[in-house]
Amino acid sequence: MRHIRVHDARHTYASLMLRRGVPIAYISRQLGHSSIQVTVDLYGHFMSGADRHHVEGLAEAIEEAATRENATTAQPVPSVEQQPTA
Repeated sequence: MRHIRVHDARHTYASLMLRRGVPIAYISRQLGHSSIQVTVDLYGHFMSGADRHHVEGLAEAIEEAATRENATTAQPVPSVEQQPTA
């Protein structure tokens, strides 16, 4: 069995918690960091893509709207006679 240092366990804890979406302020307090900035500096790279679920949710919503039978159809462009005069 590989020897695991306390530092390794702390790092694993922080990285797994961040990937699960736990607020960084909570993790910072748990690790005893003097500020959230210390935590961001050390573990911020684990946060990239953390908001990916928002993008995926938007893509799903667009796909659902496109396939929905009752989706609003595009409105025709008004003819020259219908456009207001300046």
